[in-house]
Amino acid sequence: MLAGGLTAATAIGAQNVSRWTPVPPGGPDSSPDYSWEKSESGCLRPTDKTYRARLDALGTLLFGTAPSETTGCVTGVYLENGYSALVPEMTNHAGIDFRVVDGETRVYSPISGKVVLASLNATAGASTLTIGSDDGTYNVLLLHCVSHEHRRNGLPAAALKEGVAVQKGDQVCVAGGIGATAAHLHVEMKRTGQDARRLKAMFGGKGACRKSPCTLADIRANTADPTALVSGGRQTPAPCPTVSLESLHSERPKSVSVDLDCDGRLEQLSYRDVLNQNDPYFLVIEQLTVSDSRGRTVWRSPGAEDYSGPAPHLTSTEHHSTKPRLIADVDDDGKTELLVAKYQTFEENGETSWEAYSWNGRGFVRTRNGSLGELPDQSGKFVWAEYSDQPLPRFTSWIEDLAVNGTNLVATIRANDSRGRITLGEAIVSFNQNGMQVVRWLKPLKRKSAP
Repeated sequence: MLAGGLTAATAIGAQNVSRWTPVPPGGPDSSPDYSWEKSESGCLRPTDKTYRARLDALGTLLFGTAPSETTGCVTGVYLENGYSALVPEMTNHAGIDFRVVDGETRVYSPISGKVVLASLNATAGASTLTIGSDDGTYNVLLLHCVSHEHRRNGLPAAALKEGVAVQKGDQVCVAGGIGATAAHLHVEMKRTGQDARRLKAMFGGKGACRKSPCTLADIRANTADPTALVSGGRQTPAPCPTVSLESLHSERPKSVSVDLDCDGRLEQLSYRDVLNQNDPYFLVIEQLTVSDSRGRTVWRSPGAEDYSGPAPHLTSTEHHSTKPRLIADVDDDGKTELLVAKYQTFEENGETSWEAYSWNGRGFVRTRNGSLGELPDQSGKFVWAEYSDQPLPRFTSWIEDLAVNGTNLVATIRANDSRGRITLGEAIVSFNQNGMQVVRWLKPLKRKSAP
């Protein structure tokens, strides 16, 4: 049963009024995350029946009736190539298109919230209605309307402008083709509060993305699949996750599911040991593989046969052990990074070094390489000391290890006490753009007093 009592048998995804033919993967009018079919009239449907039902339910939520070949069927899905440089005209257009009748099809708000932006200028070819969710975590964008007429229970309601409250099911738009080559409703779902400048730019304001196009990772970090608005989808887009990779080192099968793109779709990380016969110094090479939701390999770290380049090099030798520890938004930029720890085993006083690799949708690229050391004032602020920094700073305390405990990120912190001996402490920490900050000490350090 879909939203509003609609059954799959009456939805456009299950109709047989047209002959459906396969759509080549990665085309400009469908997301490559699924296999697609197109009807003779140009409607799209995924072969995945679960996602098909979610699209049908979203159409019903928006238009108040079951999608048909004349109104409400999906005509474009740009959740992947909608932020791809391969389709320049679609850059910053990550959403879903629905068929409408120009000037006739009424559109109903899929959420309760407040108007963030109501802009309609037919002469300039611009029409955008943005509604913010009640909890402030995401916005829904409705584009190309010919009118922002607001009606509740069929009766006129307050004119739509910034700050006006909207209830789920209110009529908020009459669909059309303002700013488009043909009439359709374009729907997007954007997260808020992660990068205000980029987000403002994606809403049409002036900012970083207008001066230089947003990167794939920028837009992915702030974009969600609109089917999350209906039953079967994630109700509130989650921020980029913090996921421990400890299970990769201790359990079999060595794999973990994680939302690398922060888009509500899970990728699979798997991990395997490769005995290395080519280099006597590297006893074992650990290989990390990322697969998409359909099991296709997206990226694989170097193995013994191609151990070069900027990708994560995960090795164990008699002198050190390099292990992936976390998937997290390490620098608070709304994107996920892989955090890798390099533990020293040959020197008792050796600092743990850390490497951060940013996920760009196709692989991990190193962005940080150094230690996380505490500032001299012993304020609990730990900053990156890059190995490229000269002279390299020396810290009396640093982040030794990281683990996830429930909803908390817990750091093991290593320091020298007043006699020069090693002492360990534990604290709940959070990431920021410069490194980490202690939120609460669980086991305070015993160390030299602050200068």
